[in-house]
Amino acid sequence: MVLVGRITLASKPFEGWSSALALGSGALAGLAVWTLASAVWSDAPARALAEFDRTLLYGLVLVLTGSAAARIGDLSMLLRWAAAAFAAIALAGLLTRLLPDTFTIGAQFLPERVSFPLTYWNAMGIACAVGALLTLHLTSSGDEPRGVQVVAAAMLAPIAVTLYLTFSRGAIWVLPIGFVLYAVLAQPRGLVSGLLAGGIPAAIATKIAYGNELLARADYDSSAAAASQGRHVALVVLLCALAAAGLRYAARPLDRWLGGWVHPAGDAVGDGSLEDLVDESAQLVVGERVLDQWCQLPAQGSDDQRDLGDAEGLGQLRVGSDVDGGEEEPTLELVGQPRQ
Repeated sequence: MVLVGRITLASKPFEGWSSALALGSGALAGLAVWTLASAVWSDAPARALAEFDRTLLYGLVLVLTGSAAARIGDLSMLLRWAAAAFAAIALAGLLTRLLPDTFTIGAQFLPERVSFPLTYWNAMGIACAVGALLTLHLTSSGDEPRGVQVVAAAMLAPIAVTLYLTFSRGAIWVLPIGFVLYAVLAQPRGLVSGLLAGGIPAAIATKIAYGNELLARADYDSSAAAASQGRHVALVVLLCALAAAGLRYAARPLDRWLGGWVHPAGDAVGDGSLEDLVDESAQLVVGERVLDQWCQLPAQGSDDQRDLGDAEGLGQLRVGSDVDGGEEEPTLELVGQPRQ
């Protein structure tokens, strides 16, 4: 019904359709047909029908989301919602461990390790590890709003404690590997302030949880001593989360200072704004079209400056020439404010 509604109500229902999406959705459709057909020779036709429903759901989600055209900011929004989902999973599991009298769960969950709500402690561990990396990115990225940075920093402490209480060795070991890869490949300028604000409180909360061993026992929900330790750890996690939020909010001067650090070659690095993008890499962003327009305009002044106006939608660009060593080099300068 959702897909039919989009097809009938949207003005361009397949605006984002591509050959890659057609290939992927076609492959899923073929798998769904094959799964349904397997009920003919399978000894468990009911399971074949259930798997067919699951594959059909995957195909529906792929076609529904892929048919919409990608727009600027979609990826950032997707990362925020994904981080929120993983944080909610971690919080749900943590509350059932620290406050079992208030948040009770069924006996089908292994009591020694946090496995609620995903039912498997390794799945919970991977979810927490991915959630920790996503929240670290959100609190370290200079492109995120200040509120998102503060909330993401606060979420690191409960996610880290939940990851520890899963006792999932694979997830715990893969987290530092993911962190190193993220730091090397992404190189966010707010990583230092993000780690200081969110990482230190998260480490303190995890250390306190490590010292309360009764939370890792099978009778954590029936022992009075374990209940006391759970309340103590819950208070510590809450205080660490609030401290992380306050530190991240107060780290704005550090972000500005790190935004102006200098490369070893001596070139100052800006704050990642559009002005820096045009000033430092204008020939890559604007391309040859602006230079072609520059060559066709009359010179304005002795420095051979030619105003392109709102060229390429980046704001008012002024293209000039600079003589260096007897050779004329085109220069680009952003004048005024760019359009959103």
